[in-house]
Amino acid sequence: MTHRMSPGVNLSKWNRKMLNAYWWVSLLAFITAVAGMLYCLAVTSSFQLWDYVRHHVLLPTICLATVLLLAEASNRKNLRFNHYFLIGAGSLLAGIMVFFHADLDGVQFFFLVPIIVSVFYFEPGKLLFSFGINVLLFFGLYQLQPTLHMQMNGLEFMITLFFMLAGLIISFGIMGRGAEMQQDLIETMQEQQDLLVKSILMDKLSKTDALTELYNHKTFHEYLDKLIDQCDQNGMSLHLAVLDIDNFKTVNDTYGHWVGDLILRSVSQTIRTIVSPDDFAARYGGEEFAILFTDKTTDVAYAYSEIIRNRIEYSVHSELQGRHVTISIGLKAYVPHSGKEWLFRGADEALYTAKRSGKNQTVLHEGRQP
Repeated sequence: MTHRMSPGVNLSKWNRKMLNAYWWVSLLAFITAVAGMLYCLAVTSSFQLWDYVRHHVLLPTICLATVLLLAEASNRKNLRFNHYFLIGAGSLLAGIMVFFHADLDGVQFFFLVPIIVSVFYFEPGKLLFSFGINVLLFFGLYQLQPTLHMQMNGLEFMITLFFMLAGLIISFGIMGRGAEMQQDLIETMQEQQDLLVKSILMDKLSKTDALTELYNHKTFHEYLDKLIDQCDQNGMSLHLAVLDIDNFKTVNDTYGHWVGDLILRSVSQTIRTIVSPDDFAARYGGEEFAILFTDKTTDVAYAYSEIIRNRIEYSVHSELQGRHVTISIGLKAYVPHSGKEWLFRGADEALYTAKRSGKNQTVLHEGRQP
């Protein structure tokens, strides 16, 4: 199973943290060496100061600083193989520590640190690269560093290799668990997104008419109540237009209900196309529609109604074999504090007037508040 870090992860940020850790480790090594020097001066009268400073302070510090400066230069230039260079830099730092402090028991276990650090990249290739280069450095130092060779017997040599291999296996386990957690997180986020989408769709379905995709009767009244509150409090203008398809029963009886459904969709599409984003259109019931024109003058609301009526009148419906569909519209302006019932009664009266006086027209109800 391949474990790779998500593309969204900022590797340059981890490179910087890794370099900062290298600097801190090197500084700690320097402080420890100086502290050891002071301790030896205090307790040993025959202490060889210059030999200690040269071998345990000066040379290691120069080597560590050189590797770190090269790593910094590589990181700033963002070279192609920069990640591998930084991993190798960590191994070199460990090798320097082992080389100059070979007389310390367990110093060879410094090689475990770069292997574990390479887990941060979450890439098996980089982890194997770190393991390989650390094993090679350990072999090389074991052969070339006499003190290390003398300090370690065969059993300690094998134990060191065992621990390095164990570090590799554990690191792979950490990466595998991290990949599982990342996958679980992705799946959880996906499930949350799916739930959100379903919630939005359900909310839309509960508020809209499936056939016409306009708002339904219930949602229309909820919105109207809020608008009336705004009108009563702030004096915002509001107009209600009630639209009814003329002779719709004849269409259903003559051509079938499926054609009637097509006509309803066509009329609703025309309404959606013409009304402004500030307006609210709904299928009120059957072949009847309602539009709330907000923050418009009566002349503008009337003009919008006429545009809708004319557009529908001149639309071509192949299913009707050349016949046209017309609508009648009753329009009423809301008077603050007059109430929703009075608004609807006025719009309905205007619609009935339009129906009785020839249909295919818009009638404005001009009655005042009772």
